[in-house]
Amino acid sequence: MKIEIELDERRIADLLETALHGGIWYWAHIKRVCVCARTMDAAALVSGECVVDFTTVDDKTIRRLDRGIIERGLLAMMTKAPRHFGNWLAEREDAETGDVFVQCCLFGEIVYG
Repeated sequence: MKIEIELDERRIADLLETALHGGIWYWAHIKRVCVCARTMDAAALVSGECVVDFTTVDDKTIRRLDRGIIERGLLAMMTKAPRHFGNWLAEREDAETGDVFVQCCLFGEIVYG
């Protein structure tokens, strides 16, 4: 069975903001921001105007977060972390939800717990 839902880009940007302001820094480091504007903005990431490169505390592999990765991350979160995806849909997200989302974007699953 195939189910399609339309997601509000502002809600996706809010989830990224939650992650970037408190959910991921125990494992992630920003290496480079490539953006049309001078500052990183979650809405610019979601709209495709910005990309961010990360490394982890474990290795120096650069992982890029961009619009396509965000779309795949939402699908991964829905299947690999349905409780967190449900919390986000119900507008009950927190820093952990944002953390799980970015991990799903960059790794396709939860790596850091």
